[in-house]
Amino acid sequence: KRCRIALMRARKPARTEYQVAKPTFDLAVIVVGHDDLNEESLRSLAAACSASRYSVEVVVVDNDSKKFAANELVGSVLPKAWVLLRNGDFGYGRSMNVGAAFVDAKYYFILNPDTVLTDPQILDKMYEYMRARPNIGLLAPKVFYFDGSLQETCRRFPRWFMPFVQRSRLKDTAFGRRYTASFCMQDYDHASERVVDWVQ
Repeated sequence: KRCRIALMRARKPARTEYQVAKPTFDLAVIVVGHDDLNEESLRSLAAACSASRYSVEVVVVDNDSKKFAANELVGSVLPKAWVLLRNGDFGYGRSMNVGAAFVDAKYYFILNPDTVLTDPQILDKMYEYMRARPNIGLLAPKVFYFDGSLQETCRRFPRWFMPFVQRSRLKDTAFGRRYTASFCMQDYDHASERVVDWVQ
């Protein structure tokens, strides 16, 4: 059985639509949604795309929204965007991979469906920052909640006991509060650029 599987994997895979030559864009914006596509977010993205000096392609992956027709909502704001309608909720990560595989780009900007871009130049700023620093693998901007407070989106790598602290009464102890503050990088003012372990 293992030999048979190895032989099957060694064979050249059938050509799929994703293997067909596709145009390459400077930047692809990938949005995944499930009943949470925000029209204000789409409008801010449309403004950023219009303001960009680079070629930008937008791909929206909809995980079977029931509250609205995603293709109609997106089409009314971003008529040139691609909308991939999936017949189920396949999760954020898998759907993001589907969207990214749909288009070739030098860089990919992952955007949550409820995020409003307050700076129309953000796409160009991030693109140029990455292009000038090829050693950077991932770039994350500062993010705020709608009330203007800072959203803690960068983290240190967790210790093995992190789930126990967050999901038990330990989180209310002095140790738990110290660890959470360190894990969420509350000692970082988010006012300057820095390398972090990971970002949401």
